[in-house]
Amino acid sequence: MQYVPLFLTRIEALQVKYMPSALIVPREFSEVLDGNPAANAAFRALPPSHQREYVRWIEGAKKDETRRRRSRKAVILLLKKR
Repeated sequence: MQYVPLFLTRIEALQVKYMPSALIVPREFSEVLDGNPAANAAFRALPPSHQREYVRWIEGAKKDETRRRRSRKAVILLLKKR
């Protein structure tokens, strides 16, 4: 899974924003998914709209620890197929 740095230029950010197939997965979530092949496969099998909901939920956290906690919880939910 590819991690996109946060220091994109304004033009690059706009290109990514309006590119419907580009899903930027947070680093914390990407690391957790890479460590769990079953959860990674379950995430990739989701429709793009559901993938975006997971990403929005994780990115919505202000603290790094909260993002890590939500990433771990997302893996549990993916394995339970919720």
